Amino acid sequence: MLALDPKTGTYEYYNSQGGDLNNETRTIEGIDLPANEFLKKYILENPSFNGWTPKFNPNKQQTDHVSCGVFICRFMKLRHLFTFEEYCNQEIQIDKERTILAVELGNDPL
Repeated sequence: MLALDPKTGTYEYYNSQGGDLNNETRTIEGIDLPANEFLKKYILENPSFNGWTPKFNPNKQQTDHVSCGVFICRFMKLRHLFTFEEYCNQEIQIDKERTILAVELGNDPL
């Protein structure tokens, strides 16, 4: 997940498996660009983002290859409550988060 924060002039790359967007080579679906190329083309080479500071999640919070959706939903829901660094340093119990998400989605009248 790439979040742009114009108030602080930062862009935050949240990967629950940890890592730097500059090293991310998986292709973004629908754009057909690797994430690091997207960053270069649309952020780093864009004069609108001159002086912006990158932030990356250095911590591996996810230990499997199937829970990324839970981590992304949790990030979107809670990011505004914590600084990026505080959020990335949290220990996350994925089973508990799955239950919370299921209850929240089950209670949504859509």
